[in-house]
Amino acid sequence: MLSKYQINAISKYVGEGYSANQIQVKLCGQHIGVRRTVLLAEVRRVRGQKSKANTAKYIPKKYVQAGQRARIEAPSIKWLRSLGEKQVVISGFQLGKMVTVTKRGSGKDLYHFILSEISSGDWDARPTIHS
Repeated sequence: MLSKYQINAISKYVGEGYSANQIQVKLCGQHIGVRRTVLLAEVRRVRGQKSKANTAKYIPKKYVQAGQRARIEAPSIKWLRSLGEKQVVISGFQLGKMVTVTKRGSGKDLYHFILSEISSGDWDARPTIHS
């Protein structure tokens, strides 16, 4: 998000006919930091040009994030879901019977699950937790 000061400075330089590179040098000289992509979008907006569509297709394959590559090459949705999930297994005795409880999810969800299971009082002794 650009401040009014940044927007006014960019609009002034575009009005004077400066290129985006020249504008960036001028802004850096005034200690006004603006990301290149944000600057280019604002210059296009001020000039009334259309924004670039689907710029991701111009990124070289070697720079594509591992997660994006995994989505493209994923053999199934189930496999893709398992990339971000963790699993916790709690085993122990409840009322004299061996019980195993398994939960999948994110780290915070699993943390709350473990706390609730341990503090529930249903376990005869402290259960074993495997991740």
